[in-house]
Amino acid sequence: LGELPQAAWSAVAQSLATAEKAASQFFNPGSLQRLNETAVSEAKFALDVSDAVAVGVTEPNQKKTLGESLERATMKKLKIKRAEAASKWAHAVGDAAFKVWNLHRVLARKSDASTRQNFLEVVSKAPIPEKFQDAEKQIRSSEGGADDAGGGGIDIRSSLSLFSLFWNQMCILLGMRIQRLLKYDNGKLVPSVSALYPAVRAAALDMLGNISDSMQAGLAAGDDPSGGASSNACGILGGSTDDSFFMGYGNIGEGLGNTAATDGSGGGFLACAAADSWTRDSMYSNTMSSNNSDALSAGGGSGGKMAFPGGQQKSISKISSVIGSEWKILLGQGNCGLYPLQRTFLEASNERLCAPLQYLFPVDATVEENGVALEVLPILPSRYDLAKIEANIREELTIADPRQGGGELGMTAMISRNAVEMIEKMCAAAKSATSNAGEDGYSYLDHDSAASELLIHDMKLAGVIHSLSVSLKKAPENAFVIPYRPAQSAQHEEAARMCQIELQPAQQKMHALVLKCILSPLCRALNARVSSSLSKMHLGAYLEDTTESDSGGFVQTHLNSLYEKIATDHIS
Repeated sequence: LGELPQAAWSAVAQSLATAEKAASQFFNPGSLQRLNETAVSEAKFALDVSDAVAVGVTEPNQKKTLGESLERATMKKLKIKRAEAASKWAHAVGDAAFKVWNLHRVLARKSDASTRQNFLEVVSKAPIPEKFQDAEKQIRSSEGGADDAGGGGIDIRSSLSLFSLFWNQMCILLGMRIQRLLKYDNGKLVPSVSALYPAVRAAALDMLGNISDSMQAGLAAGDDPSGGASSNACGILGGSTDDSFFMGYGNIGEGLGNTAATDGSGGGFLACAAADSWTRDSMYSNTMSSNNSDALSAGGGSGGKMAFPGGQQKSISKISSVIGSEWKILLGQGNCGLYPLQRTFLEASNERLCAPLQYLFPVDATVEENGVALEVLPILPSRYDLAKIEANIREELTIADPRQGGGELGMTAMISRNAVEMIEKMCAAAKSATSNAGEDGYSYLDHDSAASELLIHDMKLAGVIHSLSVSLKKAPENAFVIPYRPAQSAQHEEAARMCQIELQPAQQKMHALVLKCILSPLCRALNARVSSSLSKMHLGAYLEDTTESDSGGFVQTHLNSLYEKIATDHIS
């Protein structure tokens, strides 16, 4: 027993070294360079294009076609190579993590035959090695405890365990390695590194799902070796304690309801509850259902879950079925986990989305014969510019599609928020491109209530914003649903709904811009013209002798022509 703590921590350290070795082989400049070179060479081989052939092409159209085909083939090969490399890294990390979890489980279930002392209790009394002090500080700070580690052992009644210490330390080292890679050669590799995020996120989520399945299989297989109904049965060698307590699942009745806790149908609590209801936390429902439960509910469920017979709710995609704590720790925050990679990816995505904005509203300049510059209205975007923006949004959204972009559908929300930020910048540029007619809108109308040049310009701008709003509304369906029709996928439909909800602020921003800067001033100007005509009503009512007049009523005489002009020139 005296050598047990050192042996256990040595095994955990060895698994941590294995995970760190896999990360060093994946997140390093040499592997990225080899990955890019391999993708380019394979793309050329697939197209049967060599450097000599590329040099021999002289026609501009042939060069353009060859270049576009080679670029598409290279991007396709890069996506495959990144997915393979990320899967290899995730597989190594998953194996190391499962070994630590299995060690924790064995220690929790076994005890010394003579002293009847539980092995995990023996390990928990030993101090935590210095190599895992950073992980201990992070866990204690997340639980609201002291920041300093204090050199104590493991408290088996908290989330501080062998597996949690291994996982947190692995994520800390991973974040440090990614940061060093981003700073390599003054950020030369930032574009290549940021492009890894979709594949890394998808591989990591798949790896966590496999770990969870293995955990469930292991717990179910060792829950009750004697086949009895008690979920607190002893192990084969005796002296064991229920896994659910030591693995941080708490009381077996918590979260499962009275039926799950008291059911005596056999097999313990594992036989009474679905696996997802006690091992996997629903990130989708936790983050979205509180604000958008009505919009996300489908089939009688809530929080993005579908209702099944018997009243049980099951999540319909990997967006809502992940290991809650481990996944959140891996995503990280600050400089831990995958967060530096995610931050870099979002910055690159934002740059790609905002790239066309600089060409949307160029300032037009006209000079008189005397060389004096005249004030001219800005040039409005063309259909080509709007199509480019729509294509950019669709391409960024498809990155979250595992088939099209190699990512993971849970990325839909963050990419949609980037699109909202881009629309906000576009609205700011569109506001500066208006004619600045003022709040009263007097410059919008001529003396005969006809539309002025300023109003015509602003109405064209409103049409541009409306076209962009319509395309933005269709973007989720075009990105996730239409490419797979006539087939139907609940996962892609869920992603489209999530994207639609995240894009709502952009729709509201464009609507508010048109209403405030164009429609409200126009309505004020029209109301002013109508009110000046309505003031004649008093003259017609009190000063004119209407009994001897054969003309029509007041509205027909004074307002009908004005109403017809407003309806013809403005409303229609």
